[in-house]
Amino acid sequence: MERSRWTVGTGDAVARVTRVLGDHERGENPERRYRLDFPADAPALDAATGATLDDWTVTVPESTRLARVRLAFPSDHLAIRLPGPVLGDALADAADGDRTAAKTVLNAVPNPESLPFLAGFVLDPPGVARLLGAVTAASQRAADAVHAVRYPVVRHAAVARVGLATGTRRAFESFAASLDDIDDIGDVDVSDALSALVSVAPDWPTARARLRRLDYTPGGLAERDDGRFHAVALSRIVRGDAGRERAREYVRRHLDTREAYGSAKRRALDADYWDRGREWRDALAAAATESDDDFAFALANALHWTGEVARTDARFPELLHAAAADVAEAIGLGAVSARAEYARLLAVGHRHRSARNHDRAVAAFDRAQALAADHDALDAWDPLYSRSVVRANQYASSGRDARAVELVEDAIDALAEYDVPGGRRRESVAHLRGQKREAEASLEGDDPGVRRVHLEAAREHYERAGLSRSVARVDRKLDRADRDAAEKGRAPVERGERGTAGVGPEYDPEPVGSADPGVIEDDSFPGR
Repeated sequence: MERSRWTVGTGDAVARVTRVLGDHERGENPERRYRLDFPADAPALDAATGATLDDWTVTVPESTRLARVRLAFPSDHLAIRLPGPVLGDALADAADGDRTAAKTVLNAVPNPESLPFLAGFVLDPPGVARLLGAVTAASQRAADAVHAVRYPVVRHAAVARVGLATGTRRAFESFAASLDDIDDIGDVDVSDALSALVSVAPDWPTARARLRRLDYTPGGLAERDDGRFHAVALSRIVRGDAGRERAREYVRRHLDTREAYGSAKRRALDADYWDRGREWRDALAAAATESDDDFAFALANALHWTGEVARTDARFPELLHAAAADVAEAIGLGAVSARAEYARLLAVGHRHRSARNHDRAVAAFDRAQALAADHDALDAWDPLYSRSVVRANQYASSGRDARAVELVEDAIDALAEYDVPGGRRRESVAHLRGQKREAEASLEGDDPGVRRVHLEAAREHYERAGLSRSVARVDRKLDRADRDAAEKGRAPVERGERGTAGVGPEYDPEPVGSADPGVIEDDSFPGR
């Protein structure tokens, strides 16, 4: 639904915007008018780009897609972006499913990443979700951009008081579910989003207050995700000024067990990979009355393994690993601290990779590989594989497809020198081969038939690696190859029914993503 009134700014630098409806929005020379009011200090006009201002009424002509008004308040500046008649109508029409309007919106905004925040002032949250569904269906670039920012968008909607703001638990969960329904941007999980909200808060009291505004409690959230939220809260406490003593108080208040620490610890040490986070959280509950070192040992493992088995683009695994490294280092467990730091660097790299910050992603993976070189229990091949995927994607996205092919071939050769577990080797090599064939397809731009052969092969490799978004992207390229062939008077080759890829576990379902790391094959892990 399109808004007619909204508020911009915080503190004393606040403006209320009211859209003035009337016949001026139609006709041969349509324009949009907006009335500005100020509940606190009155500002001075600093600049108006693409609009005129008279007695605090802003007029945006048809020729302007997005006007910018900059106001100077006594203590701050405030920039307001106001859509003209073309963009304003397109935002509403795209939210209603108009594909042409969706393309108009994409041509008007500075970049797709900014769209949900800009549109949040003009549309209500359900309208923003529908708009994002429309633009991501219309553009692969928009789909990749919104995929990269989907969790920051949900976090923003949870805490914002103006613009894209949900305000209530029901509205927040409805908005998150609406984004999750958009196939082109990947999963959006409410529990992951709220854990990420904790991870970016400056301290635990601030995080708890933000959750309370939406009527969430730590216990209620932990019940939703098998106790994982307690580990996230503890990591925020550990990384703040409160430290381990406050963490022990939290455990005593929120985690309950009658099991002896010794038996809980043994069960955690012997747990299967995917169960270790939960088992170490149980051991942590039993360690609440144990010595400082025993409690810290259980805490470090609970935090690390909760982050280790998380499969998400949300940011909280980084916080879990960082807190685990701090706790382990404090009690002299250098190997445990190194493993947690290694996992943190991988998580940082994957986050930057998902956001297409290629150089930062590669830097994080390089640091992880250097750390692995100093610790035999850490896998040097994993960051090597991930950095290769990122760098190849960077080359391909900048038109250097031949360089991407060369790099992937070198990466496959390099992986052959490592003792990679069988399942991981198959997935990683399939992913790299998919990248290679996709880049080779781009090198055959003038021949849709040859291009199609490479794309079909790439699709098979991506399916084998379980990368469903990569499969969907290649499907779109195959459709384009068919259209190109038809335009050249060639009959498209019958390819059968492609269908959809089976959705398996994906560390990051991007074309630059790595496959699920799976179960660690050896017995080397923190706590053994």
